Amino acid sequence: MNKMSEKSPLQKKPNKYITSLPLLLLTLPALLWLLVFHYLPIFGVVVAFQNFNYRDKFASPFVGFENFEYFFKSSDAFRVIRNTIGYHILFQLVSMLLGIIIALLMYEINSRGALKFFQTTMAMPSNISWVIMAYIVYAFLNYKSGILNSVITNLGGEAIAWYNEPKYWPLILLVTQEWQTIGMGCLLYYASLMGIDHQLFEAAELDGATKRQVFWKI
Repeated sequence: MNKMSEKSPLQKKPNKYITSLPLLLLTLPALLWLLVFHYLPIFGVVVAFQNFNYRDKFASPFVGFENFEYFFKSSDAFRVIRNTIGYHILFQLVSMLLGIIIALLMYEINSRGALKFFQTTMAMPSNISWVIMAYIVYAFLNYKSGILNSVITNLGGEAIAWYNEPKYWPLILLVTQEWQTIGMGCLLYYASLMGIDHQLFEAAELDGATKRQVFWKI
């Protein structure tokens, strides 16, 4: 009986690709999205090496590095590179700082319903396209009918041409960028906090650790 129950050495093992087929099919939509929106656009980099013809893009002659030479010889090259790197660093620092702060605040929420509400509302802007986001910002900053200018004029102030003043653009770009991206970032930090053993916090509280010590040590 024991011999019959033992597996025969000639018995074939199940193919791991066949057994994993349902999981592979589940990843297919994500792979298609990655291919269409991240890999196919890479071929558009050839435009940088062409004298691009807007009427007939397939008739654009190849000019090599002439476009790059023109850019680096222009007076705006340093300013463009400085702003690009500066904004990138600013966005990353603010996103990380606000993401951690919001995640810590969410971690202190005990109500399950309130937690789900905040998680949903924080993640929603990440699913809004930049086109829709631009219209929402326009509704706030429009010179004639914008919400902010309506409030300012009702309080006795003068309407501000937000889009025409360069000094306002760093704040506009920072707010819109963080508004759309901060939600997913804070949820990732929150998920990391949920992975910490709660007994560590209880032990720290018994030892008299302050909030700052808990933040830095745990």
